Amino acid sequence: MDINQLEAFVHVVRLGSYSKAARHLNLSQPTISIRVQGIEKMIGGSLFQRAGKGVALLTSGKDSFHMHCR
Repeated sequence: MDINQLEAFVHVVRLGSYSKAARHLNLSQPTISIRVQGIEKMIGGSLFQRAGKGVALLTSGKDSFHMHCR
């Protein structure tokens, strides 16, 4: 996992949306998706579940988020 992937992940968690994270980081939404997908490939599972217009963090995502945000 690189710093760009971690930054994208943290912003998606905090803002609850890939598109909001992209705007905040001045990146495209597909770039955010690719970075999060890289983490998902590394851990072998999904981090988020779609929830309406946003996303909800799954248990696997919570574990990763708490581990990297200390």
